[in-house]
Amino acid sequence: MSQGKQDEPKSLFVPRESFDPVQVSTSNFTHFHREFLKKGMTMHPHLTLELRDARAPLSTGNVLLSNSFSSAIGSNRLYLYSKSDASLLDDETLKQWHPEGNYLQIDCRSRQAAVKIMKYAATVFQKIDPPPPVGFNMLICGMPNVGKSTLVNTMRRLVVEKTNDWKMQGKKRSVAPVGQQAGVTRALSNRIKVCDSPNIFVFDSPGLFMPSIANSETMIKLALLKCIKESLVDPIIQADYLLYALNRDDPKSYKDLCPPTNDINDILRALRRKWRSTPNQDAGTALRWINEWVSGKKGKVMLDAATPEAFDAYNQKESERMRTWMVKFQQRGKEKGGNRASKIFRA
Repeated sequence: MSQGKQDEPKSLFVPRESFDPVQVSTSNFTHFHREFLKKGMTMHPHLTLELRDARAPLSTGNVLLSNSFSSAIGSNRLYLYSKSDASLLDDETLKQWHPEGNYLQIDCRSRQAAVKIMKYAATVFQKIDPPPPVGFNMLICGMPNVGKSTLVNTMRRLVVEKTNDWKMQGKKRSVAPVGQQAGVTRALSNRIKVCDSPNIFVFDSPGLFMPSIANSETMIKLALLKCIKESLVDPIIQADYLLYALNRDDPKSYKDLCPPTNDINDILRALRRKWRSTPNQDAGTALRWINEWVSGKKGKVMLDAATPEAFDAYNQKESERMRTWMVKFQQRGKEKGGNRASKIFRA
Protein backbone atom coordinates (compact mmCIF):
# COMPACT_ATOMS: atom_id res chain seq x y z
CA MET A 1 0.00 0.00 0.00
CA SER A 2 2.76 2.41 0.95
CA GLN A 3 4.62 1.49 -2.22
CA GLY A 4 1.55 2.43 -4.28
CA LYS A 5 1.36 5.80 -2.58
CA GLN A 6 5.01 6.44 -3.36
CA ASP A 7 4.41 5.70 -7.04
CA GLU A 8 1.28 7.82 -7.26
CA PRO A 9 2.92 11.29 -7.64
CA LYS A 10 4.96 10.09 -10.63
CA SER A 11 1.88 8.85 -12.47
CA LEU A 12 0.15 12.19 -11.85
CA PHE A 13 2.79 14.25 -13.61
CA VAL A 14 1.19 16.27 -16.38
CA PRO A 15 3.51 18.22 -18.72
CA ARG A 16 2.61 21.74 -19.74
CA GLU A 17 0.34 21.90 -22.76
CA SER A 18 1.80 25.24 -23.80
CA PHE A 19 4.68 27.50 -22.87
CA ASP A 20 3.68 30.57 -20.91
CA PRO A 21 4.33 33.75 -22.94
CA VAL A 22 7.45 35.68 -22.00
CA GLN A 23 8.58 39.06 -23.22
CA VAL A 24 11.65 38.75 -25.47
CA SER A 25 12.76 40.72 -28.49
CA THR A 26 11.51 39.22 -31.75
CA SER A 27 13.89 41.08 -34.07
CA ASN A 28 17.53 40.52 -34.96
CA PHE A 29 17.54 41.77 -38.58
CA THR A 30 20.90 43.51 -39.03
CA HIS A 31 22.35 45.56 -41.88
CA PHE A 32 24.18 42.61 -43.45
CA HIS A 33 20.95 40.58 -43.49
CA ARG A 34 19.32 43.49 -45.29
CA GLU A 35 22.14 43.86 -47.84
CA PHE A 36 22.17 40.14 -48.62
CA LEU A 37 18.41 40.16 -49.12
CA LYS A 38 18.79 42.96 -51.68
CA LYS A 39 21.30 40.84 -53.60
CA GLY A 40 19.06 37.81 -53.31
CA MET A 41 16.38 39.54 -55.33
CA THR A 42 18.63 39.48 -58.43
CA MET A 43 20.31 36.09 -57.91
CA HIS A 44 19.58 33.21 -60.27
CA PRO A 45 21.42 30.11 -59.01
CA HIS A 46 20.84 26.91 -60.92
CA LEU A 47 20.25 25.13 -57.60
CA THR A 48 19.45 26.57 -54.19
CA LEU A 49 20.49 24.53 -51.16
CA GLU A 50 18.37 25.60 -48.21
CA LEU A 51 19.69 24.41 -44.87
CA ARG A 52 17.43 23.95 -41.87
CA ASP A 53 18.20 22.65 -38.41
CA ALA A 54 16.41 19.32 -38.02
CA ARG A 55 15.83 20.03 -34.32
CA ALA A 56 13.51 22.90 -35.31
CA PRO A 57 12.79 22.23 -39.00
CA LEU A 58 9.99 24.78 -39.23
CA SER A 59 11.34 27.58 -37.05
CA THR A 60 14.69 27.55 -38.88
CA GLY A 61 12.97 27.95 -42.24
CA ASN A 62 12.79 31.39 -43.81
CA VAL A 63 10.09 32.24 -46.35
CA LEU A 64 12.17 35.21 -47.52
CA LEU A 65 14.60 32.71 -49.02
CA SER A 66 11.84 31.21 -51.16
CA ASN A 67 10.62 34.64 -52.25
CA SER A 68 14.08 36.01 -52.99
CA PHE A 69 15.52 33.12 -54.97
CA SER A 70 12.48 32.01 -56.98
CA SER A 71 13.13 32.43 -60.68
CA ALA A 72 13.12 30.46 -63.91
CA ILE A 73 16.62 29.16 -63.15
CA GLY A 74 16.63 29.35 -59.38
CA SER A 75 13.41 27.44 -58.84
CA ASN A 76 15.37 24.20 -58.28
CA ARG A 77 15.65 23.76 -54.53
CA LEU A 78 17.07 21.05 -52.31
CA TYR A 79 16.12 21.15 -48.63
CA LEU A 80 18.93 20.02 -46.36
CA TYR A 81 18.14 19.14 -42.76
CA SER A 82 21.36 19.47 -40.79
CA LYS A 83 22.17 18.04 -37.35
CA SER A 84 19.64 15.29 -37.92
CA ASP A 85 21.64 12.99 -35.64
CA ALA A 86 20.44 15.12 -32.69
CA SER A 87 16.82 15.36 -33.87
CA LEU A 88 13.67 13.27 -33.59
CA LEU A 89 12.58 14.29 -37.10
CA ASP A 90 11.75 11.14 -39.05
CA ASP A 91 11.99 10.40 -42.75
CA GLU A 92 8.28 9.60 -43.11
CA THR A 93 7.38 13.14 -42.09
CA LEU A 94 9.89 14.57 -44.55
CA LYS A 95 8.45 12.48 -47.37
CA GLN A 96 5.07 14.07 -46.73
CA TRP A 97 6.60 17.54 -46.53
CA HIS A 98 8.54 17.05 -49.78
CA PRO A 99 6.67 14.61 -52.03
CA GLU A 100 9.03 15.44 -54.90
CA GLY A 101 11.90 13.99 -52.89
CA ASN A 102 13.96 17.19 -52.90
CA TYR A 103 15.37 16.80 -49.40
CA LEU A 104 18.23 15.16 -47.54
CA GLN A 105 18.99 14.62 -43.87
CA ILE A 106 22.67 15.37 -43.44
CA ASP A 107 25.62 15.89 -41.16
CA CYS A 108 27.37 18.93 -42.64
CA ARG A 109 30.77 17.48 -41.71
CA SER A 110 30.10 14.20 -43.51
CA ARG A 111 31.82 13.41 -46.80
CA GLN A 112 28.95 11.03 -47.60
CA ALA A 113 26.45 13.90 -47.30
CA ALA A 114 28.53 16.06 -49.64
CA VAL A 115 28.63 13.24 -52.21
CA LYS A 116 24.83 12.90 -52.11
CA ILE A 117 24.41 16.63 -52.67
CA MET A 118 26.82 16.58 -55.61
CA LYS A 119 24.93 13.67 -57.19
CA TYR A 120 21.68 15.62 -56.87
CA ALA A 121 23.35 18.70 -58.38
CA ALA A 122 24.71 16.65 -61.28
CA THR A 123 21.18 15.39 -62.00
CA VAL A 124 19.87 18.97 -62.16
CA PHE A 125 22.85 19.97 -64.32
CA GLN A 126 22.07 17.25 -66.88
CA LYS A 127 18.55 18.64 -67.36
CA ILE A 128 19.80 22.09 -68.39
CA ASP A 129 19.92 22.51 -72.18
CA PRO A 130 22.17 24.02 -73.32
CA PRO A 131 24.62 23.45 -70.46
CA PRO A 132 25.66 26.67 -68.67
CA PRO A 133 28.87 27.82 -70.41
CA VAL A 134 30.62 29.08 -67.27
CA GLY A 135 29.59 26.31 -64.92
CA PHE A 136 26.74 25.29 -62.67
CA ASN A 137 26.11 27.63 -59.74
CA MET A 138 24.71 26.60 -56.38
CA LEU A 139 23.79 28.90 -53.52
CA ILE A 140 23.81 27.67 -49.94
CA CYS A 141 21.41 29.66 -47.81
CA GLY A 142 19.52 29.42 -44.55
CA MET A 143 19.14 30.88 -41.11
CA PRO A 144 22.32 31.82 -39.19
CA ASN A 145 24.39 28.98 -37.74
CA VAL A 146 22.62 26.02 -39.36
CA GLY A 147 25.87 24.67 -40.86
CA LYS A 148 26.23 26.42 -44.23
CA SER A 149 29.95 27.22 -44.06
CA THR A 150 30.76 23.82 -42.60
CA LEU A 151 29.02 22.19 -45.56
CA VAL A 152 30.88 24.40 -48.05
CA ASN A 153 34.20 23.29 -46.55
CA THR A 154 33.14 19.63 -46.69
CA MET A 155 32.17 19.90 -50.37
CA ARG A 156 35.39 21.74 -51.18
CA ARG A 157 37.41 18.87 -49.71
CA LEU A 158 35.90 16.54 -52.34
CA VAL A 159 37.73 18.47 -55.06
CA VAL A 160 40.97 18.61 -53.08
CA GLU A 161 40.91 14.86 -52.45
CA LYS A 162 40.40 14.01 -56.15
CA THR A 163 43.22 16.12 -57.56
CA ASN A 164 46.78 14.86 -57.87
CA ASP A 165 48.13 18.40 -58.02
CA TRP A 166 50.43 18.80 -55.02
CA LYS A 167 49.83 22.54 -55.04
CA MET A 168 46.10 21.97 -54.64
CA GLN A 169 46.67 19.35 -51.95
CA GLY A 170 48.71 21.87 -49.99
CA LYS A 171 46.10 24.60 -50.13
CA LYS A 172 44.02 25.49 -47.13
CA ARG A 173 41.03 23.18 -47.21
CA SER A 174 38.68 25.39 -45.19
CA VAL A 175 37.52 28.11 -47.56
CA ALA A 176 34.57 29.36 -45.49
CA PRO A 177 34.86 30.66 -41.91
CA VAL A 178 32.89 28.76 -39.28
CA GLY A 179 32.02 29.37 -35.64
CA GLN A 180 29.77 28.31 -32.77
CA GLN A 181 27.83 31.58 -32.76
CA ALA A 182 25.57 33.15 -35.37
CA GLY A 183 26.88 35.82 -37.74
CA VAL A 184 30.38 34.53 -38.60
CA THR A 185 29.71 34.83 -42.36
CA ARG A 186 28.64 38.39 -43.15
CA ALA A 187 28.87 38.63 -46.92
CA LEU A 188 28.31 36.51 -50.01
CA SER A 189 31.44 34.49 -50.75
CA ASN A 190 33.34 34.26 -54.02
CA ARG A 191 32.54 31.36 -56.33
CA ILE A 192 34.02 28.19 -54.81
CA LYS A 193 34.67 25.19 -57.03
CA VAL A 194 33.35 21.93 -55.58
CA CYS A 195 33.36 19.63 -58.64
CA ASP A 196 35.53 19.33 -61.78
CA SER A 197 33.26 17.15 -63.91
CA PRO A 198 30.86 18.76 -64.43
CA ASN A 199 32.07 22.19 -63.36
CA ILE A 200 30.04 22.97 -60.25
CA PHE A 201 30.52 26.01 -58.06
CA VAL A 202 28.98 27.05 -54.77
CA PHE A 203 28.46 30.37 -53.03
CA ASP A 204 28.37 30.55 -49.26
CA SER A 205 26.02 33.17 -47.87
CA PRO A 206 25.44 34.90 -44.55
CA GLY A 207 22.62 33.50 -42.49
CA LEU A 208 19.47 35.40 -43.40
CA PHE A 209 17.31 36.24 -40.42
CA MET A 210 13.67 37.25 -40.66
CA PRO A 211 12.87 40.97 -40.28
CA SER A 212 10.77 39.92 -37.32
CA ILE A 213 9.84 36.62 -35.73
CA ALA A 214 6.20 35.66 -35.36
CA ASN A 215 6.33 35.22 -31.59
CA SER A 216 8.56 34.97 -28.54
CA GLU A 217 8.39 31.17 -28.49
CA THR A 218 10.02 30.89 -31.92
CA MET A 219 12.69 33.39 -30.86
CA ILE A 220 13.51 31.21 -27.85
CA LYS A 221 13.90 28.17 -30.11
CA LEU A 222 16.32 30.09 -32.34
CA ALA A 223 18.32 31.16 -29.29
CA LEU A 224 18.54 27.54 -28.10
CA LEU A 225 19.97 26.52 -31.48
CA LYS A 226 22.44 29.46 -31.59
CA CYS A 227 20.74 30.99 -34.64
CA ILE A 228 20.92 34.25 -32.72
CA LYS A 229 23.32 35.39 -30.04
CA GLU A 230 22.44 33.54 -26.86
CA SER A 231 22.60 36.82 -24.92
CA LEU A 232 19.42 38.04 -26.67
CA VAL A 233 17.29 35.63 -24.63
CA ASP A 234 17.80 34.94 -20.92
CA PRO A 235 19.52 31.51 -20.58
CA ILE A 236 17.10 30.47 -17.84
CA ILE A 237 14.15 31.18 -20.14
CA GLN A 238 15.90 29.07 -22.79
CA ALA A 239 16.43 26.24 -20.30
CA ASP A 240 12.80 26.44 -19.22
CA TYR A 241 11.69 26.06 -22.83
CA LEU A 242 14.00 23.09 -23.30
CA LEU A 243 12.43 21.51 -20.21
CA TYR A 244 8.98 22.12 -21.69
CA ALA A 245 10.03 20.42 -24.96
CA LEU A 246 11.62 17.45 -23.18
CA ASN A 247 8.51 16.92 -21.06
CA ARG A 248 6.41 16.87 -24.22
CA ASP A 249 8.60 14.24 -25.91
CA ASP A 250 10.24 12.23 -23.12
CA PRO A 251 9.89 13.24 -19.44
CA LYS A 252 12.29 10.46 -18.40
CA SER A 253 15.13 11.99 -20.38
CA TYR A 254 16.50 13.90 -17.37
CA LYS A 255 15.74 11.27 -14.72
CA ASP A 256 19.38 11.41 -13.59
CA LEU A 257 18.65 14.88 -12.18
CA CYS A 258 15.17 14.74 -10.68
CA PRO A 259 11.67 13.32 -11.19
CA PRO A 260 9.60 14.82 -14.03
CA THR A 261 8.88 18.47 -13.31
CA ASN A 262 7.52 21.60 -14.94
CA ASP A 263 9.66 23.84 -12.73
CA ILE A 264 13.05 24.83 -14.14
CA ASN A 265 14.20 25.64 -10.59
CA ASP A 266 14.07 21.91 -9.78
CA ILE A 267 16.48 21.29 -12.66
CA LEU A 268 18.77 24.14 -11.64
CA ARG A 269 18.93 22.93 -8.03
CA ALA A 270 19.87 19.44 -9.22
CA LEU A 271 22.52 20.86 -11.54
CA ARG A 272 23.99 22.97 -8.73
CA ARG A 273 24.47 19.80 -6.69
CA LYS A 274 25.93 17.95 -9.66
CA TRP A 275 28.33 20.66 -10.79
CA ARG A 276 28.85 22.34 -7.40
CA SER A 277 27.72 25.71 -8.64
CA THR A 278 25.89 28.47 -6.77
CA PRO A 279 22.59 30.28 -7.45
CA ASN A 280 24.42 33.33 -8.79
CA GLN A 281 25.88 31.05 -11.48
CA ASP A 282 22.48 29.81 -12.67
CA ALA A 283 22.74 31.53 -16.07
CA GLY A 284 25.98 29.70 -16.84
CA THR A 285 24.60 26.48 -15.40
CA ALA A 286 21.53 26.75 -17.63
CA LEU A 287 23.70 27.32 -20.73
CA ARG A 288 25.86 24.31 -19.89
CA TRP A 289 22.77 22.11 -19.56
CA ILE A 290 21.35 23.51 -22.82
CA ASN A 291 24.60 22.83 -24.68
CA GLU A 292 24.63 19.19 -23.55
CA TRP A 293 21.19 18.64 -25.03
CA VAL A 294 21.49 20.73 -28.17
CA SER A 295 24.84 19.13 -29.07
CA GLY A 296 23.17 15.72 -28.96
CA LYS A 297 25.29 14.46 -26.07
CA LYS A 298 22.28 13.82 -23.84
CA GLY A 299 19.78 12.60 -26.40
CA LYS A 300 17.64 13.86 -29.24
CA VAL A 301 15.31 16.84 -29.13
CA MET A 302 12.51 18.25 -31.27
CA LEU A 303 11.55 21.86 -30.62
CA ASP A 304 8.84 22.09 -33.30
CA ALA A 305 5.62 20.11 -33.52
CA ALA A 306 6.62 18.39 -36.76
CA THR A 307 3.31 16.92 -37.87
CA PRO A 308 2.76 15.80 -41.49
CA GLU A 309 0.61 18.83 -42.30
CA ALA A 310 2.78 21.34 -40.40
CA PHE A 311 5.16 22.25 -43.24
CA ASP A 312 2.60 23.71 -45.65
CA ALA A 313 0.58 25.31 -42.86
CA TYR A 314 3.63 27.01 -41.37
CA ASN A 315 4.88 28.26 -44.73
CA GLN A 316 1.48 29.66 -45.67
CA LYS A 317 1.15 31.50 -42.37
CA GLU A 318 4.66 32.94 -42.56
CA SER A 319 4.27 33.91 -46.22
CA GLU A 320 1.16 35.89 -45.44
CA ARG A 321 2.91 37.63 -42.57
CA MET A 322 5.95 38.52 -44.68
CA ARG A 323 4.11 39.55 -47.84
CA THR A 324 3.31 43.02 -46.54
CA TRP A 325 6.84 43.51 -45.25
CA MET A 326 8.36 42.38 -48.58
CA VAL A 327 6.32 44.90 -50.59
CA LYS A 328 7.45 47.71 -48.30
CA PHE A 329 11.08 46.55 -48.50
CA GLN A 330 11.07 46.49 -52.32
CA GLN A 331 9.36 49.86 -52.45
CA ARG A 332 12.04 51.42 -50.25
CA GLY A 333 14.67 50.01 -52.60
CA LYS A 334 13.01 51.63 -55.64
CA GLU A 335 12.77 54.96 -53.85
CA LYS A 336 16.53 54.83 -53.28
CA GLY A 337 17.25 54.15 -56.96
CA GLY A 338 17.20 50.37 -56.92
CA ASN A 339 20.01 48.08 -55.79
CA ARG A 340 23.35 47.38 -57.43
CA ALA A 341 23.43 43.68 -56.69
CA SER A 342 25.76 41.57 -58.78
CA LYS A 343 24.30 39.41 -61.58
CA ILE A 344 27.05 36.84 -61.34
CA PHE A 345 24.52 34.01 -60.99
CA ARG A 346 23.30 34.47 -64.55
CA ALA A 347 24.99 31.88 -66.77
